[in-house]
Amino acid sequence: MHSGTPCFAVYGKEEFINSLIDYIRSSTKYPAEIRIIGGLDVMGRMKIIITGKYIDEMSLDDFQSIMLKSYTHND
Repeated sequence: MHSGTPCFAVYGKEEFINSLIDYIRSSTKYPAEIRIIGGLDVMGRMKIIITGKYIDEMSLDDFQSIMLKSYTHND
């Protein structure tokens, strides 16, 4: 995963990307206004961009450590 300000770019197999999107959208732990934009990059890999904001303040580091790491531990 590559993170920038204020968005994340995530590469991976389509089924894992779809699972991550479902997890983010269904998570009720963190109220957010998030947009997910996806497609294939020039190398043919599935890529999504996660951008938006949490209703409560949350840094990019917190998003990565709390939201994404909790997702990977649920698999």
